Amino acid sequence: MTQEQNPTIRMIYKITQEIFDRSLRGEVHLETDTKALLRYIPIAEHFQDYQLIAQVYMTLGIVYWLYGHNRTGEDYLLKAFQTYQSQNYHFGMARCMNNLAHYLRLTGRDAESLEYCKRGFRIAEAGASDDYNIKRVKAYLQSNMASTFFAMENYEQAEHSALTCLDIIGEDTAASTTSYAVAKFILAEIYLHRQQIDLAWPLVNLAFEYASGTRDAVIIARTSFVQAHIAEKDPHSAYPLAHYYTQGREALSTERLAVTRARVCMEEARYQLRHGSVDHARKWAEEAHEIFVQVNSQEERIMAQAILSS
Repeated sequence: MTQEQNPTIRMIYKITQEIFDRSLRGEVHLETDTKALLRYIPIAEHFQDYQLIAQVYMTLGIVYWLYGHNRTGEDYLLKAFQTYQSQNYHFGMARCMNNLAHYLRLTGRDAESLEYCKRGFRIAEAGASDDYNIKRVKAYLQSNMASTFFAMENYEQAEHSALTCLDIIGEDTAASTTSYAVAKFILAEIYLHRQQIDLAWPLVNLAFEYASGTRDAVIIARTSFVQAHIAEKDPHSAYPLAHYYTQGREALSTERLAVTRARVCMEEARYQLRHGSVDHARKWAEEAHEIFVQVNSQEERIMAQAILSS
């Protein structure tokens, strides 16, 4: 009997994939899902199915991150990477680097996030150039890189990464909708920084159109907040700043996981602080801080507290 024919292995693959898919919608449960995944590791090890072991590790890492158990999540994502590395599986390795980069950026560890992005992209570049999954993960990595460079106020590199992302995606926008939306709204932010508001609006409005198609509350909220940033500087804006913040908050209210909502608030707090709006930064940080205290995410609580104390 081959691994593909083994009913136990097929079942574990199926359930692990279901948990991963639910994680994208914020529909995971910490205790139930981690208990199931941890139970599958020795079974996968017994059958020496290293792809499955890595997939279980990666999914565990994501679930722990989503609940604010950041160091545990990071450990499992690194275990997944090492397992994929032992199999020389470029897509799996690059995917782990992308997940690590994404979560580290959200928790304010920008320099580390950037290194994972760069490493992941180099790994993906070494993979098959015509591999559909490799192309998608390369786009994700470049959009993550654009977001991180922007947070670090390296606007030239942020622009380069956003344009590289769009070049990778090409005409196949349906396959990488989230990356496409992020690249577009980062470019809009860069034009806003350059005081080219007339160029910023078309980009962010297109980003919002694509973000809305994903039904991803986080991407819709982030795009809405970029619209708010532009509206604040544009006396001819079609809608006032408050309209876009309300729009973003309404989207964010549909996100099931409190930690994810708090991380979006922290991203906005950091943006406001970088732009000298200390009072606004504190309001966003206070909202995030309350959630981080509730879920006992110490690292992120300290990050929010630093803004509250600024």
